[in-house]
Amino acid sequence: AGLASSASGLACFTKCLAAVYQIPDTKLAQLTAVARQGSGSACRSLHGGFVEWKMGSKTDGSDSYAEQIVDEKHWPEMRVLVCVVSKGEKKTGSTLGMQQSVQTSPLLKYRAEHVVPKRMEAMKKAVKDKDFGAFAELTMTDSNQFHAVCLDTNPPLFYMNDTSRDI
Repeated sequence: AGLASSASGLACFTKCLAAVYQIPDTKLAQLTAVARQGSGSACRSLHGGFVEWKMGSKTDGSDSYAEQIVDEKHWPEMRVLVCVVSKGEKKTGSTLGMQQSVQTSPLLKYRAEHVVPKRMEAMKKAVKDKDFGAFAELTMTDSNQFHAVCLDTNPPLFYMNDTSRDI
């Protein structure tokens, strides 16, 4: 286990299955839907660059897939820095935590319906325009709201530790 290990692992597994069954890259949208069945975030890991996870409208999620916004060459100056501040495992895994949030957090439903669509459009614009200031502000705002949903979940979820908050 590790940073996005289920997403990367299931994306890799999906790509391997596609190679075995000779599924062409033109079917990538369908492959992202398959990867999503194993780990929601895996659908985004099949593409390079910046990727949007399309929510879809069906209650079973069968029309939820990922689509590339821009490729990995679009913003070569962009760098991602990951700082591991604790070796400990999460008390509640991401999948279980998300299930609990879906079942108990009214804020999650409101966020998905009213906040995320507008924020996603703003984020796509920031990425396409290579506007780091807007990108950073949107990222931090979304992170804060994610943690608000975690607190709104019953029982509350805590994914940040004191060191993370201090940073």
